[in-house]
Amino acid sequence: MPEVAGAEQDLTINALTADQDYYFAIKTRDEAGNESGLSNVKQITTPAEQASPPGLLIPEFPDSVCITSEDLYATWAKASVQLQLALVNAYAGLANAFFGPLQGADWEHLEDCWSYDYAYGGCTAHYEVCQDGSQYVYTMTVDGSCYGETYDDWVQYRATVDTDARTGTFLVYELNTTNVEAAWIWTWAADENSGTYTFYSGDPGTTPIDATIEWSRSVDRNVFDVTYTQPEELKTVTHFMQEPCSGWQHGYQWDDSASDWWMENDIVWESDGTGYWDIYDDQGTLQEHHAW
Repeated sequence: MPEVAGAEQDLTINALTADQDYYFAIKTRDEAGNESGLSNVKQITTPAEQASPPGLLIPEFPDSVCITSEDLYATWAKASVQLQLALVNAYAGLANAFFGPLQGADWEHLEDCWSYDYAYGGCTAHYEVCQDGSQYVYTMTVDGSCYGETYDDWVQYRATVDTDARTGTFLVYELNTTNVEAAWIWTWAADENSGTYTFYSGDPGTTPIDATIEWSRSVDRNVFDVTYTQPEELKTVTHFMQEPCSGWQHGYQWDDSASDWWMENDIVWESDGTGYWDIYDDQGTLQEHHAW
């Protein structure tokens, strides 16, 4: 029903074709049948149909450290820091469990969902991603018998991602059940230079936190800071600079009596190849100093 003269009026047009030019103009007619001329013409192009769903947010961290000395403690320090990097990269890349087999997948796109099926060894894996506004739900379902297991339309993975809020939840289910075996929840800042990962050995609503990763990086991605924590057990805080290559790592233990962390290890590496590993007791007293 037309509004009164001068009032704003909206009209929604559905079922438009993707990647298509459309032209809109207005003519009006009053109650006496007098028609106006054609208004200005507005051209729009509808968005192209998205051939595949968006990937999950996976930051990249450094994977090596420039400790080159062959000193025994330098070798141990390098192993400790690179273990931290490997752990962080592995956790951050867990979402690849969903997308790993899908390189070059020929997705079928119907309205707000994408789907893809492939068969392997007597089983069928069904991938589906459905969009509702800024929220995407990723599901992998397995059916059939293969490699010594029988699957009954088992949902193996389910991830829910909100691209506006930049949060996500990834659930892994126990075999042929709806019980959550493991889960992680992540956030990612709008500038893509910081975020968090929180991990659980079960349903996040009922099980305690196993571990957390807090990370940040400089805009030029030259400096990274990563904190890995197992609540009330251990924590490492690592600072990496790629150019010139240098950094440090603090290792902490939990003190039940004080309900606080105490620093057990301090590893430092410099761009000139020197560095040291200091070891402290729970009173903060230096026990060992190993330089290279």
